[in-house]
Amino acid sequence: MGKKKSVGRSRLKTEEKRFRIVNPMPYLILILSLCLLFGIVFGAIFPEIVLLGLNTTSAKERCIFHSDCDWKITNCCPPRAGAMWECVNVKNYKAPECPVNVLCPQVLSPKPEAACLCKEGSCVVA
Repeated sequence: MGKKKSVGRSRLKTEEKRFRIVNPMPYLILILSLCLLFGIVFGAIFPEIVLLGLNTTSAKERCIFHSDCDWKITNCCPPRAGAMWECVNVKNYKAPECPVNVLCPQVLSPKPEAACLCKEGSCVVA
């Protein structure tokens, strides 16, 4: 009889080892640490996306990528006759409503060669 009890006890110990309850706290700490690390790395790579809500400009007006910005004519005059160029967000740009007869200075005004880029959510001349 004594041998049967010891066999039963060893069987219980084996089952206890197999179905041992694991403390979830280290895994939770690991997951939270990885999320924090991901946020820091993402913020370092794409600061313009992370900082969207921190500026007074609405998110609708903000640029994210350099391709969001470009030079646009803002005074209805063509480049061969006095165009005024601005570095603007192309998503929000609305061409001016031009009257039929526009008086433009007869001065060549080609598109600026300076770069029009997105920096910290705003289109700027670089």
